[in-house]
Order: sequence, then structure tokens, then C-alpha cells
Amino acid sequence: MYCRPDRSDYIPNLANQTGNNPLDTGWFEGELSGQSTLSRRVLGTGALEGYDVVLSMAELEHLSQTSLRNLLAKEGLVTFLGPALVMGSVFVDAVAQQLWSLSVILAEHGQVLARERFVLNSYEPTRD
Repeated sequence: MYCRPDRSDYIPNLANQTGNNPLDTGWFEGELSGQSTLSRRVLGTGALEGYDVVLSMAELEHLSQTSLRNLLAKEGLVTFLGPALVMGSVFVDAVAQQLWSLSVILAEHGQVLARERFVLNSYEPTRD
């Protein structure tokens, strides 16, 4: 059984203010070939544009950066147009599950390196 990432403790950054972390512009949730659930947040920082993917490490613990990039392409989540960068690191979610956190760079200085192949859901506006 593959674990579903628990992002219940994650507060998206919806305000574009100086010094903030990258702006969260949307989210997506789906499965990788029935093996692992994923969720993601999109980042946009001006010169650099990309997104994060969080997914179960179950049976994927051994994958290299290149293998993680190839997995995203094989699963149809990303079309790589050049040497786009995918960086993976260990992430612990709200219920202490160990997961992969992948950062994917889509564009740098206006040059498109990869295209995402899924539709984002918008974050609901917060009320004070």
C-alpha cells in the first residue's frame, strides 16, 4: 500500500510580497501508474519558474536525480524540451511519512526548459 502525502500542515503562500517564499499559484493531485500518489505546488520567482512535487518514496527510495526526471516524463506529467533540472530531497509530511520532494525548473530567464502536462486547481481565497 502506498501512502498518500499529508499536506494538512502546509500553508500556501498566496501573497506576493518582498521576502516571501515563492508564490503558490495552484495545486494538482493524482497518481503515478497506480503506484504512488502525488501532490504539488507551483512556484514562480521571476527569473526562475518551476514547481514542487511531493510523492511517496515507497519502492522509489533508490532513484537518482536523473531517474526521478525520467519518472516524471514517463508518467506524462512533464515534457522536457532541454536540460531541465529536477532536484529530489527527502521530505517528512504532517503524519511523519518520508516522501520525495521534487523541484522541477520549467523556465529560466525566459527560456522554456519543460512543460507541465496537467491542469492546476486554484487555491480558494482566504477570508480574514
